[in-house]
Amino acid sequence: MITFHNVCKTYEKQHVIKDFSLTIHEGELFVLIGPSGSGKTTTMKMINRLIEPTKGHITIKDNDIATLNPVALRRNIGYVIQQIGLLPHLTIQENVSLVPRLKQMAVEEYHARVQELMRMVALEPSTFAERYPHELSGGQQQRIGVIRALAADPDIILMDEPFSALDPISREQLQDELIRIQQELKKTIVFVTHDMNEALKLADRVGIMQNGHLVQVDAPQQLLAHPANDFVKTFVGNQHNAMLASLLPITQIMQPAHTMYAHQTIKEAQTFMLKHQLDMLIILDRQEIYMGSVTIWAIYQQHYDPETLLQDVIQSTVAVLSHSATIEDLTALLHVQTQPITPVLNRDQRVMGVINSTEAAAYIATL
Repeated sequence: MITFHNVCKTYEKQHVIKDFSLTIHEGELFVLIGPSGSGKTTTMKMINRLIEPTKGHITIKDNDIATLNPVALRRNIGYVIQQIGLLPHLTIQENVSLVPRLKQMAVEEYHARVQELMRMVALEPSTFAERYPHELSGGQQQRIGVIRALAADPDIILMDEPFSALDPISREQLQDELIRIQQELKKTIVFVTHDMNEALKLADRVGIMQNGHLVQVDAPQQLLAHPANDFVKTFVGNQHNAMLASLLPITQIMQPAHTMYAHQTIKEAQTFMLKHQLDMLIILDRQEIYMGSVTIWAIYQQHYDPETLLQDVIQSTVAVLSHSATIEDLTALLHVQTQPITPVLNRDQRVMGVINSTEAAAYIATL
């Protein structure tokens, strides 16, 4: 989608960006992060030609942007900045519709688009459309800044530290809003920040910069688990353990499940469990849907008739985990339950695998 080909940027013999090569994929939220002066904002501004590279070239969908009209290019790339940049003499509706009007979109079309976007960020048009920027809170203004960048339906959106001036609560709300919007619209977003927590929360991939170079490009969980060098390890900082636990999927430590069907007998279950040295067995119905579990202790303690069906002795109150759960979710569960294994289910309530509690606790201790 967006590719940097050996890009350099020099100011008066000072190399700000050095031999920079990177591909940002279509539909991903890519975060550039690094200390002040590392070149992250310069890199982003070269995408919409607010800054021109000294050497190398940048392509969007294989088109060299140096060959494109810069004004037309910018009208097709959304841009959100920290200062928001709403025009104070225009209403909110006029601010949001500015680029669509410049692109001569039909009035009915851009009017409907503005209303749709305002509702998307919980700003009811009948209440806010005719207000002016000074009549909105900082968080509301920044929401308008985000949807203004979306108004002309661009494929690419650039966001330069858009939430850094907000209070912590508003900032977290806007981050959640951006995640929700991105899940719905799947734009290609390049997001610059100096906040590692924000980067790890938002990004599909993170690019860490130092002195004009890309030091590491990785998904957040890989970045945390495998920092490329001491600089990255230090830059990630103290949030390593907590963030890693919140990002790592439990599927990383999931094991195959031993299952039987509810219409099978206790005698069959005992034989199977002894053969495989199992303390607990996952029970399914005939359609492979999870029903519950049985333990070897429950079978022995109750002295059931060997021909009793498993459906008559199932424990259906055993805690389960979703396949989308994280290590953090598992840690919380281990604090309140003592079962030897925890089933992991997909959206259709089918068993994907199990988590062994003892082995999971040992793994968590290493994070």
